[in-house]
Amino acid sequence: MRKFLKRWIVFGSIAVVLAMCAVVYVRAQDRFGDCDTIEYLRRFDARLAEGLGALGRDDFQCVVALETSVDTPAGERHLRVIRHVVSDWAEGEGVSAAVAAGVHGSAAALPRLGDFRIGNATVLLLDDFGPGGQHENFGDIAAWTNIGPNDECLITLWLLGAAASAENAGAVVAHELMHCVQFASLTAGQMGSASPGGASGGGTWWMEGSADWFSTLALPAAPFIAGRVSTFDADSPTVALNLMTYDAFVFFAWLGGSHGPGTVLPFLHGMAETADASAQQASMRDALPAADWRRFAQDYLDQGIRDGQGASIGSAPAGGDDWTFADTRTERIALEPFVLRRGYVNFECGRWAVRASPAEHHAVKPTRGTWGAFPPTVDALDGRARQFRFGAMPSARSRVDLTLQATKEVACEECAGTREIDQCLVGTWRMTNDGMAEFANRMMRGFARVAEVAPNTTMTLSEDRTFANVVEGARNTIVAPDKRADGRMSGNTTGRWSAKNGILNACPDTHRTQGTMTGSAAGISVTGPLPASTARAMRNAYVCDQETLRLKLELGRAGTLYNQFKRVSPPPPTPRAAAPGDG
Repeated sequence: MRKFLKRWIVFGSIAVVLAMCAVVYVRAQDRFGDCDTIEYLRRFDARLAEGLGALGRDDFQCVVALETSVDTPAGERHLRVIRHVVSDWAEGEGVSAAVAAGVHGSAAALPRLGDFRIGNATVLLLDDFGPGGQHENFGDIAAWTNIGPNDECLITLWLLGAAASAENAGAVVAHELMHCVQFASLTAGQMGSASPGGASGGGTWWMEGSADWFSTLALPAAPFIAGRVSTFDADSPTVALNLMTYDAFVFFAWLGGSHGPGTVLPFLHGMAETADASAQQASMRDALPAADWRRFAQDYLDQGIRDGQGASIGSAPAGGDDWTFADTRTERIALEPFVLRRGYVNFECGRWAVRASPAEHHAVKPTRGTWGAFPPTVDALDGRARQFRFGAMPSARSRVDLTLQATKEVACEECAGTREIDQCLVGTWRMTNDGMAEFANRMMRGFARVAEVAPNTTMTLSEDRTFANVVEGARNTIVAPDKRADGRMSGNTTGRWSAKNGILNACPDTHRTQGTMTGSAAGISVTGPLPASTARAMRNAYVCDQETLRLKLELGRAGTLYNQFKRVSPPPPTPRAAAPGDG
């Protein structure tokens, strides 16, 4: 009885082992299609069903040159390379090693994509030319990818094509394996949005650009990547990103480098399912905030973008437009959606008030400094022009017309033929007595009088020989027996000043005023705008001390009036007297 039980235990164990082996064997067979059948092979190239190459279909003997596995969030998947048993006649030196490096490098890089999907994948090295047709920069189709039964990803690399070289083959295989990821991870609508043959339009830009980027995540950049960058350099000043093709690699190199490889697939998940350009741009707007699109433009213009290996992509951005301001004027700059507009903004000698509207979509960078908004004031009074690098990548729904207004507040010329100043005058002064009120009362000879005066005027005389005169809500009221007039005014004047021989010279460069005048009589009031005023050069005798400033205005036969100011900024430092023993 014991011998009988032992035999059954042994037979049972053997049966279990054999059953397990059978299961393992079946699962291994189910990973891939049968490469010895024409039905399977024709999915790589339809010409195999008609007898491709010198050997013909009946003589195709499949061998597996390489197989490896890759861990995915959905479980283990397998990658393999197959070929005809005697196809090495068509293979260039180093191609097999390059293909193996592409497969192994991709297997190592794929987990860095994060939550990705991929089916089992087969690469067929086919000993013939590709089917023809202009494609990429190889002159004919380098490789392509299809999806077979059981979601197997089928990649064909033609050994007689220009892409099948030791320098390019590994990167081409990695590029195609990224297409396998796209097919498995994205919707059919998204994958169908690209233009045939990698032509411009639809989703081609993200499909091919991200695949080229992945090739640099798996391996050092192949020689053809430099061509993608140079094409981007040439096209990006005028071509929208969504109308590019393989040259969109530059954007994905930035995205994967600045935000991490794990952000690329989530970006692709957000892309449109139609080829319509407006749908593509809408999905781009939703995928990244406007600040990120500006940052891409800035990093590109700074030549700071790196590929998947961390190496510089070697970009050479074109300079762009040149906008130079020598006098007050307005420049209008058209910004098209997702076009990387760039240029240089130059401010010649002077002090400039700068206003850009709208403020978003663009950034500027001074010669020494960081990217940001235009400063409200640009000071070039030292005679050296100031230059700013301009970059824009608008994500707006339509063209943005940027208005850049530069007002020369202070010119560089001397005031009244001299650059001398009096240090006593340097500072900020507030008017305490408006001589014009006294002058007006004198001129009206009693039939009316100034009842209220609130000059609210501040004058700043700077050591750099510039001045600013600001009037904030000045009020004047003139009354007569049966009528009255009330004036309100605000404004500012800027320019240059000098002082010599007790004369203060003021040379205005800008002048703006606004206000109202209300006349009242017989119970009726009428309000209207104050007439526009102009500023002219002034020469006034003055008396200055540390607390007060008195200006004398000569009005010819009308007499003389005085304006008095009180200092509101600290007085300039008094030179230290020499002490005994000072040498």
